Amino acid sequence: MSIVRGKQGKKKFIMGTFVVVGVAVISLIILIGSGGDEGGLNASFTMSKSSPKIDSVVLFEDTSSGDPISWKWDFDGDGTVDSTEQNPSYQYSEAGYYEVKLTVEYPGNISKTCTKGILVIDVEYPPGENDYLVFTDRGLPVEENFWGDAWVWPNLPSEDVEGKYLLADAPEGDEVWMINSGNHSFAGWGVFLGVWVSHDLKEKHATDLSKYEKLTFWVKTPCDLEVRVEDNSNESNPCLVSDYGWDPSFSSFWQKIEIPASAFINVDFTKIHCPFKITGEGENITYYVDYVRWV
Repeated sequence: MSIVRGKQGKKKFIMGTFVVVGVAVISLIILIGSGGDEGGLNASFTMSKSSPKIDSVVLFEDTSSGDPISWKWDFDGDGTVDSTEQNPSYQYSEAGYYEVKLTVEYPGNISKTCTKGILVIDVEYPPGENDYLVFTDRGLPVEENFWGDAWVWPNLPSEDVEGKYLLADAPEGDEVWMINSGNHSFAGWGVFLGVWVSHDLKEKHATDLSKYEKLTFWVKTPCDLEVRVEDNSNESNPCLVSDYGWDPSFSSFWQKIEIPASAFINVDFTKIHCPFKITGEGENITYYVDYVRWV
């Protein structure tokens, strides 16, 4: 199995919504087509990552019906065949939406095609030296005399909440926060600072986040989410991710959220006890969060 490098400047943007995040331009797109079925013959394939990071390896697997005798892959929608392997690999060198097309041929001069969209994301990593890390593969905040602990609501079974859930296309590392509401009408989690013994808060603490301009994180969610922070005494107003970068039309992809500190009111940023809490409403919803930080 070989790895094919992406070609510069040959992306074909068919349809989508572009989100400008700093200097990165991200295109979000859903499946736009598939091969037709004729006499039980149907072209199809899977991808190991739906939202790969720049230069990460994506594995493509042919799942076509019947017994194809040849395969032609166009990974970037430029009309050029990039691979004739059955199950190739590919690396994209630029962020954006790409049209991936597989054409398979069968005996009798019969051909079928399948086309899907793939979103390549540009993630700012490693984090800045002075960023305040709330949730990453490194864990939760740890300060000199206190640390962060994660709490969930409501009381969910262990299979419905996982702070080290493995996803191949995680924006940062390979561990994300996964939570499922099950038969509850909502599900949320947050990070709280203090001295803890087995999730029992022995001493409440706070940190100074007044120098930070915004809260940034990534979500993959089928529903809108409310984000809040808390100081030692008050909870902020809710900020909806739909107001800060989330588009429900592309809920199956990772999307970057950036909320200015000024959007959170009624809290003292010099005394933040909870630097991040998030809640989604609805039964049987599953959403993912990754790479939460103040910058």
